[in-house]
Amino acid sequence: MGSDKNVISFVDVRKMAVEKTKAMPCDVNEMGWTKTGDLFFVTTGLGTVSVMSAATLEDVYTVQAHTANCYCLDFDPTGRYFAVGGADALMSLWDLREFACIRTMNRLEWPVRALGFSYDGTVLAAASEDLVIDLVGPKIK
Repeated sequence: MGSDKNVISFVDVRKMAVEKTKAMPCDVNEMGWTKTGDLFFVTTGLGTVSVMSAATLEDVYTVQAHTANCYCLDFDPTGRYFAVGGADALMSLWDLREFACIRTMNRLEWPVRALGFSYDGTVLAAASEDLVIDLVGPKIK
């Protein structure tokens, strides 16, 4: 979980105890693990995605993803890509192995607050602060 003090905590719910913590230098938003579970991603208020080792929480890479706050992320079910949504109303699609942006989409007019891939990874849904859910596909890659 993330706190308003920019600290990420990992809680063992079986013991109801905090197992690990990591202080972050800025606001943290959405967090998630890769499908393999070896990397942990955190979207930040600096327009970046912090990539850490899931085992140690040591920084592995920082992705400069957007020009404004990064709010959300999702991993495609194939494990090849991840998507990031930001306050700049953009969705970006990234190659997970290279950490390279392969496509940006700017069809929304408000900040992207939620993202989700379809079961097969061919469609990306994005929700904004307006009443629109944008579907990008069938070949988002």
